[in-house]
Amino acid sequence: MAVFGLRPAGAAVELPLRTLGPNGSHGHWSVLARRRKSERRTAAALCPAHALPCVVRLTRLSAGELDDDNLRGALKGVRDGVADRLGVDDRDPRVRWEYGQAKCKRGEYGVLVEIMAANGPESTQEGDVAVGCGGPYRKQRTRLTGPHRAK
Repeated sequence: MAVFGLRPAGAAVELPLRTLGPNGSHGHWSVLARRRKSERRTAAALCPAHALPCVVRLTRLSAGELDDDNLRGALKGVRDGVADRLGVDDRDPRVRWEYGQAKCKRGEYGVLVEIMAANGPESTQEGDVAVGCGGPYRKQRTRLTGPHRAK
């Protein structure tokens, strides 16, 4: 799968999930729990298995942007599902998690999951994520999160 001419490293899949930030999605706790459980099951079912150690890059595709702490909360269900697929707990030190987001047209959404070997040349330091939206009709606008931001 090519993302605006870039070839994602390792195994990559785009999940058809609309993720919401934990602070902006007020609702009954059972509705939110059901949503997270659904995200977790989808990620576990659709993500490819990979050998450990590895780097997992989660990129939220949406028309809106979240700040760093809301981004991690929005992708928590996906992170748990990928960890389930890898057969580890999400705090296992053999898995490094990277987060990013890309802005897309209104009405388009998803989560791009890339899994690659931890010592490969394409792996980056935590937070150094710059991936454009997948698909031919999505605008490319990337945003870095973490300590290293584009200037």
